[in-house]
Amino acid sequence: MLRREYEFYVYIMASRSHQFYVGMTNNIRSRVGQHKEARPGTYTARYSINRLVCVQHFRYVLNAIKREKELKDWGREKKIALIEETNPTWQDLSEGWSNFYEETTADSSAALRNDKQKGNDGAEPTEKADETADSSAALRNDKQKGNDKDDQGD
Repeated sequence: MLRREYEFYVYIMASRSHQFYVGMTNNIRSRVGQHKEARPGTYTARYSINRLVCVQHFRYVLNAIKREKELKDWGREKKIALIEETNPTWQDLSEGWSNFYEETTADSSAALRNDKQKGNDGAEPTEKADETADSSAALRNDKQKGNDKDDQGD
């Protein structure tokens, strides 16, 4: 039986005035779409945090959680340095993605149904090698080439 490949993302969203939100997700398109919806009462809506400025890809959830906590503990200057290292122009890396939430929710639901039909249990691989890659540059390059998916192997 084939094992399912997992993908987790740690990301930084920013406002034009450089207010930050650091988060972790297994579906970057859907999560960014939720932030861009600017639901009333949310931190990202209150401070107009709607630009994806940094994203890192992880294969293992524990590594992603560890990195998210690390970034949340960083000071403002260190976060700015990371963003400027990977995205010097502070370009919205999600620019060009359309219908975020609706498309990804439908895709996720279909994938879940297919997995259940195939008998995949969704168990995480037991291999614990640390395989991470900074995906900010890869996402920018894919967008320039017309590809939306980060398909670089870890």
